[in-house]
Amino acid sequence: MKLLSDLNVFDAEHIPEVVHFRDRQISALLENLEPALRGSSPVNTLLVGPPSTGKTCVLQKVLGEFRNCHTAYVRCQLADSTYRIMARVFETVCGHQAPQTGYPLVKIYDAVCERLIQDGRALILALDDVSEMSQLNKVLEVLLKADEEYGVRIGVVLVSNDVPVMEFPARAVLQADVIHFPLYSLDEMRVILADRARRGLGRFDAEVIDAVANVAFRHSDLRLGIKLLRKAGMIAEKRKAMKVELEDVERACSSTQSDFHFRNVLALRENERAVLKEIYLARDSPTTGEVYEAVREKMGYTTFFEILEKLERLRFIDLVYARKGRGNTRLIYRKYNVGEMLRAIEAVGLK
Repeated sequence: MKLLSDLNVFDAEHIPEVVHFRDRQISALLENLEPALRGSSPVNTLLVGPPSTGKTCVLQKVLGEFRNCHTAYVRCQLADSTYRIMARVFETVCGHQAPQTGYPLVKIYDAVCERLIQDGRALILALDDVSEMSQLNKVLEVLLKADEEYGVRIGVVLVSNDVPVMEFPARAVLQADVIHFPLYSLDEMRVILADRARRGLGRFDAEVIDAVANVAFRHSDLRLGIKLLRKAGMIAEKRKAMKVELEDVERACSSTQSDFHFRNVLALRENERAVLKEIYLARDSPTTGEVYEAVREKMGYTTFFEILEKLERLRFIDLVYARKGRGNTRLIYRKYNVGEMLRAIEAVGLK
């Protein structure tokens, strides 16, 4: 029996008709970009929050409302240089492929600006996963000075798991409005997953949604839950079941765990992965001081604690104050299987 009625709703790129629990973020981004429709400069915006909190989904949903503007969406994991990003902007604005690498960047920039003047339209450039981009400062300085040099209207939307580190010139010209994306609650995940299941699955037991939501919430990853629904549906189809049942979810969980760890570790920066590795190599429940000793040659104390707080925010670890008599010492509790996490870190690699 065919249980997967619409596989598209389980795709990472799928934009649902209703984006649940992100009304405030959608309204704020629409308000920031709305001046582009009136020929003015959009408000530069930073969408920030942990992975799998709807940032890209909201961005794509809102960009769909700006068809009368030039909108360029770039995944920085795939286009991490100034030239590649400008080439993508060129394709969007000029309507054809940019010259091959080696063509002067300034000529591509000039062509983009001249076309924007000719069209009388604003440009909205969305840069997703900017933490993966090494030349962010240069891109921002080049593009956002176009208003002064050409009088064209360009706005930038940056998407990141945390606030990106920017040099002063770029930070000064960007002056971004920040829109925060909190983690979804367990109840919110249930609603979102149930909506996807109704659209993409045929029949399923009610306990399937609870089980998948609990796994997704425990791992702070809604995308994992969506992937589990699809996998459970495939397993149920394979055994020719009439509906998706709890046993299908249990089997799906065992086959997706390693991929989940890999994706989350891949989203971390190099120094964050280094700290995470030391935590998972250490004895059970090491102190923050013990882990810092292992990485102190790579970073200062302030940076180290900022990384610890981020790892706790992303639910890789828990930080707990030690028992009375040990001052302000904090213990680090690992939340995942040590072997699985170390294999994920090894797969991603450390320079």
